[in-house]
Amino acid sequence: MSMKKILNILILLSGSVFIQVFLTRNIICFPDIILLVVVFAGIFLGTSSGACVGITAGFLRGCFSCGTILLDIFLFLIIGISSSFLAKKFYKYNPVVQSFISGTAIFIAITGRTLYFNVAGGNPVNILSPYAANWKMIGITILFSPIFFVFAKKIVKINDGP
Repeated sequence: MSMKKILNILILLSGSVFIQVFLTRNIICFPDIILLVVVFAGIFLGTSSGACVGITAGFLRGCFSCGTILLDIFLFLIIGISSSFLAKKFYKYNPVVQSFISGTAIFIAITGRTLYFNVAGGNPVNILSPYAANWKMIGITILFSPIFFVFAKKIVKINDGP
């Protein structure tokens, strides 16, 4: 990957972190655009880029969370790699496939966090509650993902089509 694409993906990630952490605090329901940047990198830039962007995004997200930096790094690394794997198995330019991969990424993130916090807190594992509590964010993120990827491809300068 060229240095220009690396710089562009870092700008996209930094902008997404800034928007999600600082500008959307008062918005009730907003897509998880940090997660979408990682999914985008996995789908359109490959496994190693998905992993690197995942680690970076996990670190940045963890810096703004309370004590979850290692968990976020691990989960976003897995999301970047799994997004790339799924993109190789399906036609990655199909918006339905992009939404499916984004939904899988949300499943990994929410399930991973839920398992970690329930086990660490000694609580019984209840997987469905976080999904019920976050159904609007999940739906908006999944539906918004193909639109976000069109925008991200323009920023990172990736040509459309196979």
